[in-house]
Amino acid sequence: MRKLMILMKFELENLTRFPILELILLFLAIASFSPPVAASASFSTLGEEVYSRISFIVSKYFISSFSTSYVPTVIVTSSLIAASLAFEIETGQIELLLLQPIRRGDVLLSKILSISFIVVSIQLLSALLSSATYYHKFVVYISPASLLISLYLSLLSVMLSMSLTLAIFAVLKRSLLSTMVALIALISPAFANVKFLPPRAFLRATNLDFLGLLGDTCVMLLMSFFLLVLEYYLYTRRVGT
Repeated sequence: MRKLMILMKFELENLTRFPILELILLFLAIASFSPPVAASASFSTLGEEVYSRISFIVSKYFISSFSTSYVPTVIVTSSLIAASLAFEIETGQIELLLLQPIRRGDVLLSKILSISFIVVSIQLLSALLSSATYYHKFVVYISPASLLISLYLSLLSVMLSMSLTLAIFAVLKRSLLSTMVALIALISPAFANVKFLPPRAFLRATNLDFLGLLGDTCVMLLMSFFLLVLEYYLYTRRVGT
């Protein structure tokens, strides 16, 4: 655990070096004042009933904040992983890390956790700050189901973006080109039409289709496991060699 924490600190320092941290803060500032999408129509039609249905609306809007930030999420994730890999290869850090008496799984896990921490923190802060802008106060209640499904789909988006970027980077060895190709693939109809993957899964969650998502839980968990195995293979056998 101590080695993992040291590795995470090392990764966070690399991932937040200039100008990456500044760009992340700029994205957060812009996303915080983005107008609501899915919940705005409900608010305009509820009128006096808004107070009796505030829990439903907050849950729906909170998830919609994650849904509308799917594209920025994959942009940030792909850019972070590609820039991190390019920096480690250029400076020789990746070879040194993989030659140390440290498990390769810990090295990859620290990178996944660090990027997930940055991206999910951005999304949470964006959702809360934008709710403060829209409601003129911070949201004080969010249903556990909304929070859990939002966080899980956010992490799934991060893992999907990381896996695809790693696969492309292992072939192209160019950070900018790998990021662009990965982003084109992630926002293509091939991904958008898969119901158990973001971004369509986010849209189902926005409509509070929790039962439908629950039916796809096994598939989503298997997909998460497959992505972890793929990331481990690509990072330790292709990129790190």
